[in-house]
Amino acid sequence: HLIERIGLDRVERLEADNEPRRFDIPYLQRIKSIFTRRARALEKRRARHQEAA
Repeated sequence: HLIERIGLDRVERLEADNEPRRFDIPYLQRIKSIFTRRARALEKRRARHQEAA
């Protein structure tokens, strides 16, 4: 299904790129805070949607 969704070229690029990533701790903390914030916003939106229904 992935090939249908994003195309063969992108799937092959994803499969070919197996270099290990070296992230530093501040970068990972920032990513965590960004996605925690997004998750909270989505939970609030979902809760409001449930109240309205």
